[in-house]
Amino acid sequence: VQGRRVDVLRPEESLILRPKDLHGWRVVVTRPRQQNAELGALLAGLGATVVELPVIAIADPEDGGAALRSAAARTEEFDWVVFTSANAVDRFASAGPDRGTLGRVRVAAVGRATTAAVGRLGVVAELVPATATAAGLVDAMPDAPAQGASDGVGRGVLGGRVLFPRAAEVRDVLAPGLRAKGWDVTEVEAYRTVRAGESDGVTEADLDAASCADVLVFASPSAVTAHRALSGGRPVPRVVACVGPVTAAAARDAGFDVAIVADDHSAEGIAAALAAFARRRST
Repeated sequence: VQGRRVDVLRPEESLILRPKDLHGWRVVVTRPRQQNAELGALLAGLGATVVELPVIAIADPEDGGAALRSAAARTEEFDWVVFTSANAVDRFASAGPDRGTLGRVRVAAVGRATTAAVGRLGVVAELVPATATAAGLVDAMPDAPAQGASDGVGRGVLGGRVLFPRAAEVRDVLAPGLRAKGWDVTEVEAYRTVRAGESDGVTEADLDAASCADVLVFASPSAVTAHRALSGGRPVPRVVACVGPVTAAAARDAGFDVAIVADDHSAEGIAAALAAFARRRST
């Protein structure tokens, strides 16, 4: 419906979680099954009935991870490693980079969940953009140093190299944006997002149950595409919630009427956005 109000979580509502905020609500979560535990527990704690519908799954790169392992072994050759998802962090870590070397490289991360994943490696993300998107990271990154420049204490700067472990189907925003700022960007496929099916635990009964729920949550454009393909024209829950503006735009392009946009990409942020929406509906 054109002109419908869209709820965007205000800063003062961030991470406000009150018991029973979602009492009686059935919420469909479409993230990969292994990523649903934390969000499912938060929603259940708010009184919601959680319907797991993992329409996407995380798969190995086409090359089995060979390029990622090669890049991870050469981490010290780069000035920055940039991450736009927790999946990329986890896959990069599993490729076996030396933890000490990673700690000496500057790290940038998009969003709270990605930053937390970096922290679990014992590394602090030096750059976390206020806007949790790839475009936000491009804006926040400094220009690449000129070749032969000084670091201020007499040492020459050899910098200008960025390693970007990414999903196979990533939007073409970050790498071109950084190249426009003078950075030499090496992109390496860390994982693929694939459509789930019955082998991943998605059954016709699950799809039927999801179609009768109150809220449908999308955390990525790939989940939007997969749900559209799997749902088979079933009814859509009356409230569609999206994590971030990129996912919201993809959902609208696919014909969904987006009611909630959660700008905090963490499980707490999604739960808080739903809770804030429910409180407004109850007043």
